[in-house]
Amino acid sequence: MASSWLWTLKKGQCPQTKFVLSKALELGLKPIVVVNKIDKPARRITEVNDEVSDLFLELATNDDQLLYPTYYAIGRDGKAWPEVPENPEADANFEPIFDAIIDEIPAPKVELEGDFQLLVTSLTYDNFLGKICDWANFSRKK
Repeated sequence: MASSWLWTLKKGQCPQTKFVLSKALELGLKPIVVVNKIDKPARRITEVNDEVSDLFLELATNDDQLLYPTYYAIGRDGKAWPEVPENPEADANFEPIFDAIIDEIPAPKVELEGDFQLLVTSLTYDNFLGKICDWANFSRKK
């Protein structure tokens, strides 16, 4: 399982971030940090990195949890980098984050035998798309 947080440079951490991060670290989930809105004039990249480090120092349950990948993004434009880019206008995409998910996050444990199982995690409705269901698959057999 994985856990990721979005930290905006202008607003800082969301109110639920500390609670959610503490629960994720207690469960031993691997965090991926994404610092968003790095193109804004009021960006505070160094300060936000310090705030994130302080939060991890406060909440980590073991030393391994202090080693987390950090990515820098302009979510609106679909851009992300593993380091702060010199030129945020340069071509980029979300591949660094997708690669981190594949490389850093262990694959889910599924039962290959037995009936098809899934867990519905949310149900929503969109006037254009209709009913939307988010779910997790627990077995591969259909």
